[in-house]
Amino acid sequence: MTAAFVFCGCSNVHNTSSGIDETQASSATEAPTELVISKIDNLSFQTKQKKYSKDVQKVIAVLSNGTKDIYTFGAQYELQAYQNSRWVHVPLAIDTIWSGEEIIAFAGGTGEHSYPVAEEGSPLSPGRYRIVLSVTNDTTKEELNIAAEFTVE
Repeated sequence: MTAAFVFCGCSNVHNTSSGIDETQASSATEAPTELVISKIDNLSFQTKQKKYSKDVQKVIAVLSNGTKDIYTFGAQYELQAYQNSRWVHVPLAIDTIWSGEEIIAFAGGTGEHSYPVAEEGSPLSPGRYRIVLSVTNDTTKEELNIAAEFTVE
């Protein structure tokens, strides 16, 4: 099985800058402190590649649902960088339209999704990054933050 896509009609537009360097690190917004995981109870979120060049524009990540439950998540995600022993929010350099689409990860299913992380001419600085999604278990209504880590060289 694969993930299904259901589209709805609202959106928000964001236009910010990407990458994070030493001067930005001091003013970067610290990422929320709630627990972020990469795998729990047979639900995993991983990038297809572990290392990318600094000119990466999109990262493909795979959500594998080996559980008996259905999980859903929206199109919105957060890019974070590991700086000074903490995760910080990295503003995206792209015009991001957060649609109201709902992505369904069926029990036993696996699905790939492309996550824009930078645009041409706005490379990410070398370092450790993660894409963070908020997913909801449709049975228990429990919300989890799940992350797929990668490095930029």
